[in-house]
Amino acid sequence: MMVTGSTCIICETARAGENGLVVCGNYICPLCEEKITKVSVSDPAYECYTSGLKKIWRCTGNCLPSGDSIFLASLARR
Repeated sequence: MMVTGSTCIICETARAGENGLVVCGNYICPLCEEKITKVSVSDPAYECYTSGLKKIWRCTGNCLPSGDSIFLASLARR
């Protein structure tokens, strides 16, 4: 889902008027989205981006659509 402006879950910067992604109700700004897709595992920034993404999956309550929770449960069993 695309949305315009909010506070990015990764960089924690307010990005009013910028298109970005919403994952499980959390906004990711276009700058972080681009960096996430290009960062290599050997890059020191990799840990920063993975930590930011983990915030999305650590939410409490029922924050995932039922299809996503089934998918994630299948990944956890691997």
